[in-house]
Amino acid sequence: MSDSILDKTIALRREAWEQVKATPAYAAYRAIDNAVVALGGDSALLSGALKPGSIYAPPSPPKRISQTDAAASALREGGMPLPIGRFMEAAIEKGADVGGANPINNFRSALSKDPRFEAVKRNGMYFWWFAGEPLPLRFQDQHKETADPDLLAESAASSSSSQEGGESHAATTLT
Repeated sequence: MSDSILDKTIALRREAWEQVKATPAYAAYRAIDNAVVALGGDSALLSGALKPGSIYAPPSPPKRISQTDAAASALREGGMPLPIGRFMEAAIEKGADVGGANPINNFRSALSKDPRFEAVKRNGMYFWWFAGEPLPLRFQDQHKETADPDLLAESAASSSSSQEGGESHAATTLT
């Protein structure tokens, strides 16, 4: 009669366990387990408590955090609106996995779809903050939009619209 796959697997597990018990790491673990028992605790080896998530076994791997959850954590911790580049770096430091051919566009897209965030324009630059929450006062003070009075007095036709040669911004046509 042939052994079933289950019987073979159990035998393989038993063999692997014997190899584990022969290692110095197991000897150290057994010594620590004995110390716990000597102090009045339960043996992890005798109770079968070596299962994932138990206090005796290594913890299960942490769950991956979403880009936007990491972003929210980074933004909350920093306490200030951030431009997209620094915002993405901060989210990555918090555990976000931002990939793709263009990570910054992917990150910006994820933020745009999440109702927790909004982009705020200050001095021609976009910063990300929590939707519906007032901007921190220190951010408002740093990014007050002030117009130079001399610029307001200039006409709309400035020297940059010149068709003359030099450093103009006019379109060039080839004939």
